[in-house]
Amino acid sequence: QAIGNALVSRVSPAVEAFSPDLIIISAGFDAHRNDPLGMGGLTAEDFGSVTSVICHMALKSCSGRVLSILEGGYGVPCCRTKTDL
Repeated sequence: QAIGNALVSRVSPAVEAFSPDLIIISAGFDAHRNDPLGMGGLTAEDFGSVTSVICHMALKSCSGRVLSILEGGYGVPCCRTKTDL
């Protein structure tokens, strides 16, 4: 939730001021807490929260137009719970 709140308070005003025609999400999972490189601390719920906030921003600024591109992470199992690894 903290990352979603940061998007709302810090990024949303900039998006509204810019008024884009489209929002593009470069969605990589290397920030997931289970990624083998350990560079991030986000959970699956955090990724969902970020996506929800971005979609809400898109509804307000560009008629809901969002393009999400999946980049991946450095390990396929990064999005599984650690007990599944």
